[in-house]
Amino acid sequence: MLRIEKGRIMAIDVHNYLHHFDGYEMTEEQKIDYLRSIEHILQSFVEMAWSGTLPQLALGTTLENDPETSSDAVESDQSPKPTFNEAAR
Repeated sequence: MLRIEKGRIMAIDVHNYLHHFDGYEMTEEQKIDYLRSIEHILQSFVEMAWSGTLPQLALGTTLENDPETSSDAVESDQSPKPTFNEAAR
């Protein structure tokens, strides 16, 4: 389980999850290293998602050139396309 202290995500207690690797030919140290690697990957994804900068850079959008917030955005009188469920009715 993750703990949050003063807005920071703290490390998980990997010993709570070691039993999931019973039956695998891994030492306890290998299991801990594996769990720490997964934890690091997951925390990186969370940090990227909440920072807002990497997804915007990848998509080439920022608040300045975002079509949703741009002052020269074009409005449409057409109704939006139906969702899949609406079209399936």
